Amino acid sequence: MYRFGDFRLDPATRELHRGEERVVLPPKAFDCLLWLIEHRDRAVGRDELIAAVWGKVDVADNLLVQVVTRLRRMIDEDGRDSAIRTVPRFGYRWAVETELVDATVPALPKPHATSPPRRRRWIASLAAVAALALVAAVTVLALRERPAPAGAAPLALVLPVAVEAPPQHAWMRLGLMIALIERLRAAGQPVVPATNVVALAGGSVDALPGDALPAPLVIAARAQPDGERWRVALQTLKGRDPPLEAIGESVDALDAARLAADRLAHQLGLGPMPPDRTPADRSLAQRLLRAEAASLAGETDAAIALLDAADAAEQQSPEWRYQRAWADFVGGRLEPAQARLQRLLAELTDDDAASMRARAYNGLANVQYERGDLDGLRRSADAAIALLQDRDAPGEFGRALMSRGVAHAQGKDTDAAQRDFLQARVALESAGDRLGVARAELALGVVAKGRGRLVEALPALESAAVHLGAFDAAHDELIARTHLADAQLLLLEPAAALAGEPRLRELSGREHAPRARFLADLLRIEILAANGRLSAARELLRGLRVDDDRGVDGWRLGLARARHLLEPAQAEATEREMQAELSKLPPGEAGRDPGRSALIVLRGALARGHAEEARAAALAIQAWAARNGDADVRLYTDLAEAEQHAAADRVELARRAFESAQRRAAAAQVPGDMLWVAQAHAGWLIRNGDLAGASAAAGGVAGWARRDYDAALLQLQLQHALGAYAPWQAALERARLLAGERRIPAELERAPPQRDADVRSRIAASAGTPPSP
Repeated sequence: MYRFGDFRLDPATRELHRGEERVVLPPKAFDCLLWLIEHRDRAVGRDELIAAVWGKVDVADNLLVQVVTRLRRMIDEDGRDSAIRTVPRFGYRWAVETELVDATVPALPKPHATSPPRRRRWIASLAAVAALALVAAVTVLALRERPAPAGAAPLALVLPVAVEAPPQHAWMRLGLMIALIERLRAAGQPVVPATNVVALAGGSVDALPGDALPAPLVIAARAQPDGERWRVALQTLKGRDPPLEAIGESVDALDAARLAADRLAHQLGLGPMPPDRTPADRSLAQRLLRAEAASLAGETDAAIALLDAADAAEQQSPEWRYQRAWADFVGGRLEPAQARLQRLLAELTDDDAASMRARAYNGLANVQYERGDLDGLRRSADAAIALLQDRDAPGEFGRALMSRGVAHAQGKDTDAAQRDFLQARVALESAGDRLGVARAELALGVVAKGRGRLVEALPALESAAVHLGAFDAAHDELIARTHLADAQLLLLEPAAALAGEPRLRELSGREHAPRARFLADLLRIEILAANGRLSAARELLRGLRVDDDRGVDGWRLGLARARHLLEPAQAEATEREMQAELSKLPPGEAGRDPGRSALIVLRGALARGHAEEARAAALAIQAWAARNGDADVRLYTDLAEAEQHAAADRVELARRAFESAQRRAAAAQVPGDMLWVAQAHAGWLIRNGDLAGASAAAGGVAGWARRDYDAALLQLQLQHALGAYAPWQAALERARLLAGERRIPAELERAPPQRDADVRSRIAASAGTPPSP
């Protein structure tokens, strides 16, 4: 139950009270309020809130505004937004101090609903990138089909079981934990998945204090032999005061764990419990639990050996067949894994549990992703989604949506990918899969960044990085922090990117995938250089090698060398190398980096007066642009065209091309692109004596001159040309503060020739800016 001000909100009974008076809210308003409170640690985007409340994303914004306005008036009599703060251009944030308190636990379980309530349909809005890993957290035993609980219980986390027994029983640490999770979930208790628990703090989750664990209810377990019987004791470490305790005893450890879970579920007001397994079921369940415990501990070969020791009857069960295929997948044996899953799906019938079939499709989707089978990935995900659309299985549903979102993203259907990822985030959160939620946030951030929506991408990427770090998901955290730092550089926030560089360096050192490590180190070079740490950037760059069998990253290394190995003797060779690498770009490679690379090659050829090289570079840019339609591509082709015309003194054609590039940059509102255009355009205007035009071109990026060196240098160049001493001196001081090891051009450090005040006023009036003193 949540308490804020005079209000008490109970998610289980869906009731809101002000003092002793019940406040009646429409269902959508209640859902909106609950979602904001449950996520009060962060801002909630409009799309996410609409998806969570209405179950679809094509809902008019004004409907959400009406609900929020009603809630504000209910909480604050004057309707101000002191409780629900507006986050401009993003969404809303709950801003009232809120306390989570225990509701009264009934002495006996509440009667369970005789028919399922209307099930929520989980919704979406976001996309990912090819480098994004699919969520692979799949439980082994089939969850029984059951009605959704009448009221939402708080999320529980079951710790690994403390086993006080000889080493041959070590499997129980994770195996009994999995069994307890399954049993409590079957009773209606939302529980953090076992994969999340093992991942937390690098597998040392049981060493963390209860308050540090990401669930309002934390359950500890202990198992020990007592003569010829087993005793399993459960105790709540967090979420119940006084703590709840439950004990189960049996000759079989799994039965003892089941009894303890049933008794704890009774105290939590849950139930009724599903029927017990037959002896044959218990034998298979123990084998599967032992195998899954081995897999979770990273012992794939041991898991396979346990599974292969099953008798012929056990090996015919769908659960065994699925887990055996999954063990092959985890062990990197993709072909046998795919063959096993396809045979299983061919033999399962419509009478088999939908959850089992959906899990098999999800497993197959993971294999197809790793094998690059985009069409197969989409078909498998579609099949799983169709099976789960109206069932209470949010974890599997969320994983299927993640798979389909990846397929859409790789097929460049970012709208469809966006919808699936947002829907997946909501579903996985409902399932208590915090690791899955963090990966969905990563996908959302990557997609937003790819669309140029950097301000929207930052909170998603920051949240993903923090939560993935908590789960010690080092590879995914590396991806998140790489995209986060890149977004910060595009926003011209080099100091913010530098603050994250040590963690990026640490994760890169732990990374096993050569390409992910290469891209992270390449970005570290950009971060160091953007902060004026040229020696460190060059040292890292000189040791960097492309380790990529597909040969698609050479141009990236060439771009870095051309930008940061500034010795003139190396420039021409580096540009030629980069031009050769750009000719190998795959057809789908788009974005600003190839454009910037090609532009550097063109500029080098023009500067050396090599007309044929310049013409070849221009043709290469045009050919690349013809294969891609991204806005980033068109912006840099406009710049290339402008600089060609400028070099040939075709003034009017150059002006049109520069202005076209500037319009595209202004429309996209990516500061890094705006600066590239402004540097080229304003520099050309200054060289041609159009200081009014240069003032207007450079003015659009003046706001970033206090934090970005290149932006500061452009303002210094402009003020020097304008000939106003005081503004030039201030601009020089800003550039020096940001320069680090970079050298400001000597001519800009010399005092400019003074211009007449009337001349400066006319220039300022033409540019639409106030005159400099």
